Amino acid sequence: MIKNLKKRLILTTMLVIILAFTAIFVGVCIFTYNIKMKETYGFLEQSLMDMHFAPGEGFNNMDIDDPPQKPHMGGSFELPKMFAFRIFVDNSGKIEHSSLENSKIDKDTLKLCINQVLSSEDVRGTVDGADLIYCKKQTQGGTNIAFTSSLPVDNAVSEVALTTLIICLVCIVVFFFLVERLASYSIKPVQMAWESQHQFVADASHDLKTPITVILANNDILLSKGEETVQSQQKWIESTKEEALKMKSLVSEMLDLAKSENPHTVVFEQTDLSQATVGGLLQMEAVAFERGVSIEQQIDEGIKIKSSKDDYTRILSILVDNAIKYSKSGEKINVSLSQYRHMVALSVSNPSFIEAEELSHIFKRFYRSDKSRADTGHGLGLAIAKSLASSLGGDLTVTSTKAQGTTFTLTLRK
Repeated sequence: MIKNLKKRLILTTMLVIILAFTAIFVGVCIFTYNIKMKETYGFLEQSLMDMHFAPGEGFNNMDIDDPPQKPHMGGSFELPKMFAFRIFVDNSGKIEHSSLENSKIDKDTLKLCINQVLSSEDVRGTVDGADLIYCKKQTQGGTNIAFTSSLPVDNAVSEVALTTLIICLVCIVVFFFLVERLASYSIKPVQMAWESQHQFVADASHDLKTPITVILANNDILLSKGEETVQSQQKWIESTKEEALKMKSLVSEMLDLAKSENPHTVVFEQTDLSQATVGGLLQMEAVAFERGVSIEQQIDEGIKIKSSKDDYTRILSILVDNAIKYSKSGEKINVSLSQYRHMVALSVSNPSFIEAEELSHIFKRFYRSDKSRADTGHGLGLAIAKSLASSLGGDLTVTSTKAQGTTFTLTLRK
């Protein structure tokens, strides 16, 4: 699935890039052609304005109505770059003046070109079948026509098109490698989520399999001793109840995790975090007493921010409960709440030490260190707390040293 997703992402992105560069290539060619034609038309119009002829130039006094003998409309004409030959045709259809001393064009071809220009309603354009561009100007005595070769325009467009094509192809190749790298980077979160989902299902199945197995085994024992009294089989009934409660706890935590990770609207209201922290710690005193652990508080008074009291209290209980589980009898847990500038920080510390390689996994679902696997937890609490912290617009971090122990810190913006 991940490989197919990567291929689709690359193909889609490259298709968009190719279409974009194709549009650029076509646009550059059209723009260059229009610019060159505009320059050429401007040159021809200037030639018409400066039009004058010396006696005896070109095909003077040639009647264009005479049928051509050897028309050559498919050829090119040898004209200097941006050179225009000019012709004046009177109203009777006779060429009175022309300047063709620098070109090689026969009179039959010239007749066809002139007839085509005169029959056209456009004052400027190209001659069909010949590499010529023209401009004409009507006067009282006849028509002034200026011709020039279209080869300079064609050559300029071809050069720009070739250069642009090479640049586009090189860019497409470069973009392909960039897209391939970016695709791998972009789908990495998806790949991690996919792997996390598989791991989640595997871990959840493992944690559910054991109590289900115990419950079924207890039932088999009870069924095999149908003649016994309930009192005599109390240990199997108690074992079944204990495993069922474990399943209930796991399912409840899984639902809490799913709820915390799904997009939901958090109702922010003015919350007294100082009172919420003191109240939350009071509820945890009994749990700490059973483990022989004491809780020391350093709570600044009057810390109020817009937040969700329920979500904050849930994070606090998870962090304190986690600290109690990792503490030994007689040890102390430190809980502090303070504010500085625009931030509020809740810290929960205990003397235990977490190895550096474990810190990167501490907020993963179902993650538990080896020494805690025998405990009643399922490794979902810290994942839930991390998700709830994000929903509150804050962050939950952890540090651990052998000298100071482990500290979880929740930071929230005021």
